[in-house]
Order: sequence, then C-alpha cells, then structure tokens
Amino acid sequence: MMLILKTQILVLDKINYMKSIFFKSITLLILLSNMSCKNEINSKNENIVTENDKNMISEVLKKQLKEGANQYISEAGVEIPKKEFESIELDAVVQIVKEKLNLNGYRVISEDEFKNRIEKIFKRIIDFNSRNKYLYISFLDKCNKEFSMLPSNKIDFYGTYIIKNEKFITDFYFIPELVNYQNDYQEVAKIENSLSSKIKNENGTECSIEFWKDISDLSNQRQSNIQKIMNRNKFLFNDDKASLTWLKTNDVEFLEILVKTFGYVEDKELTKFVLDKNLKDDEEFGKVIWTKTCDGKLHFNEEIVKIIKDSPQKYIEPVENYLRYLYNSNDSDLAFSQKAEIMGKLAYHLTKIVDNQSNDYYNFFPSVSSEEFQKEFESKNYYNIKDFQSIYEETKTGGVAYPGME
Repeated sequence: MMLILKTQILVLDKINYMKSIFFKSITLLILLSNMSCKNEINSKNENIVTENDKNMISEVLKKQLKEGANQYISEAGVEIPKKEFESIELDAVVQIVKEKLNLNGYRVISEDEFKNRIEKIFKRIIDFNSRNKYLYISFLDKCNKEFSMLPSNKIDFYGTYIIKNEKFITDFYFIPELVNYQNDYQEVAKIENSLSSKIKNENGTECSIEFWKDISDLSNQRQSNIQKIMNRNKFLFNDDKASLTWLKTNDVEFLEILVKTFGYVEDKELTKFVLDKNLKDDEEFGKVIWTKTCDGKLHFNEEIVKIIKDSPQKYIEPVENYLRYLYNSNDSDLAFSQKAEIMGKLAYHLTKIVDNQSNDYYNFFPSVSSEEFQKEFESKNYYNIKDFQSIYEETKTGGVAYPGME
C-alpha cells in the first residue's frame, strides 16, 4: 500500500513538473513573439535616411535657400518662372519621401505587383532592367513620355514621378515644402539670414527674392504635401480605403485625373465619386464614360454601367443630357464611328437598365435613330451585342426627336 502511494506521488510530481515546463515554454514563446513584433514595428518606424542622404539633402537645401522660394522682377513685380531642377534635387526628394512613407505605415509591394498597378492605373510599362531610376507621368498629356525636370505649374508642366526601385510615386517638391528645415537643418537654415533680398539674374535684371522663411503658411503647405504623397500611395498600392476617403476631401483633382485622364475605373468607389462629381457638366461627364488610348482607339468604360444599375434614376437625366450634347457636338477628336459607338452603347445600356416597364424606356435610342447611325450600327454588327438590334428597332422611334433629327 505504501509503495502504491509513493508511486502515485511520484507520478503527480512528474505531471506537475511537465506542466511547469509547458507553461514556462509558452510564456517564453509569447515574450519572444512580442519582442519580434516590437522589433518589426521599430524597424518600420526607424529613421532610414543615412548620413550620406542627410549630407546630400543639406547641399540641395543650401542651393534652394539661396535661390529663394520665388523671384520677382523688382520694378514690374512679375514672378520669374523656375528653371529646371537638377537630378540631385529629385534624388533628395525621393529619400525624404521614402522616409515619410515608411514612418506613416506605407507597405512596399513587390516589383511585379507595382509594375502591374502602374500599367493598370497610368497605362505605362515599367522596365526594372532599365538604368532609368524614374519615369515621368504627365497629367496634361498622358501620351507624352518625355521626362520633365521642371516644377509643376499646372499650365505648362504638371505631373508626377514613378520611383521604380522604391516602388512609390511622388510629385517634385522643394525641400522646404517637405521638411521643417529650420528645425531639422538648423545650421543650413542660418544661410537665409545672411542673404540679400536683391540680386541680378543671368540677364542682368535686378530681381527680388522671397525667402522660404517668409512664407507664412509654409508649415500647412508642407503638411498637406506629405499627406497627399502618403494617401496617394497607400490608396493606389496598399488598397487603403481610409486614404481614399482623405483624397476625396483633400485631393479631388488627382482622383479626377486618374479616372478622366487615364481611364482608371476599376475601383468602383473612386469611379462613382468622380462620376457623381461630373453629373452636371456634359463634357466632363463624357470623360468618365469613355477614354481614348494613345493609339487612338476608343474605350467605352463598361464599369460605369454597373454603377448606374445600382441607382438608375440618379443617372437617367445626366445620360439624356449627354446624348443630346454629343449628338450636337463637333468634337474633332472623335470620328463619327466612335461617336456612334459611345452613343449607341450608352443608349443600349440605359434602355436595358430601366426595362420596358419604365416611362424612360423610350428616352435613349431616339438620339441615334437616323439612317446614318443605323448604317453605322449595321456595319459594326451592332457591336456583337445580341439584343442590341431588337431593342434599337423597338425603341428608336418611341421618344421625342431632337432638332435636326429625322
């Protein structure tokens, strides 16, 4: 009996010992995991600008402070356009933006994913084997692939840069527009105090300089610039919907450029936002409906149809207005066959969406009921849409004709 009792005690002791080892192991794993996570967070938030980068930024900053924020011809008060910036100035921007994105949680995606996103959004092909570090995307002419080194003024030059190896995009900014240089580069910042506000330019004309330190809202501009860079990249490459929300309030022009200039309509929330912003402007409304590729081919944005289906009553009148507008338009960029395709497909889809029980069923195809349109549809085999012809024949005379129509 005593032997059995001792044996039971030994077994219990061994079980308790094993439990102790097990829980200690679990505790150690948790601690190691927490340390790993903490190290990962720290690695994301650490300063990734090296001393060499800082030296480069300092040299660029000196140059830009000496040149001033703006220069004016003294007597006339006319602002002098900025010259081309140097490649090292763009290099400095890239290092600063890289750090800002890192500190704000931007996730760097793979080369293949970045390449696919750029092609889908901006219709540009990236060659990672090319020696060119950057590509320029013009917002004024999407087909112009010439590299620009002039600051954007939204009239002559306006665009952004694809930073291939770092896998993000950024506009060009002067360093004071991104960095609190008076705090982060105090020694360099002192240069402004010793500079004269009067200089003679290369033509010998006396000019006055506006220094960066004298721009009253520079801090707000800087914050806005950083937010734009961060949210553009996180939306386009990290699928961050919070960033899209920010852009819809603070960077509407960029969102409209994505849809209306480059024809990026694969993000439904983005496309609906831009479509709704342009319901009362027929010309701009059309830029959401269709785009042309750089080789002149028409692309009708079928994704718009899905949006209209969700709430058709909201879009019936804008579509009717646009059909009327395009019918009377003499847009030299559109051949008649392209014009007919846009109007025909738009009329077809809206007629299908409202269905034959609606009072609006006969409102769309009458805009393209003339013999000229009919012959064009026939020559294109009704765009290979199986019920296009039957719906066209049924509805083309059911509405009120526009002036000049047969």
